[in-house]
Amino acid sequence: MASPSESADRADRTPRQWWLPPAMALYVLVLPLLCHAFFARATAGWTILAAMLLGALAWGWLDARQFRFTWSFPSMMALVFWLSAALYYPEGAALYAFPVLGLALLGGKLGDR
Repeated sequence: MASPSESADRADRTPRQWWLPPAMALYVLVLPLLCHAFFARATAGWTILAAMLLGALAWGWLDARQFRFTWSFPSMMALVFWLSAALYYPEGAALYAFPVLGLALLGGKLGDR
């Protein structure tokens, strides 16, 4: 059983911290559309890949900074990326969900207080 100080440390997200998961999902789902609209076809794929991987690191860091490090946010980001890959990308692109998970975890560890 957790002590009172541990349970206070492990409090749920406050309303101010709930903007992160929907914003991350919007980023992952809308970024491919925007990249294909504003970049040449030859560079759009590499731009999306770089933005997703760097974004995973940044979103993981930001979530850990705002809230705390957990496995749930990186797992959610990898799942949303996997869904995005199923919608927009060619076969096999869903394998990039594993680097997204790893970089979001690394970002979370770096941003943990």
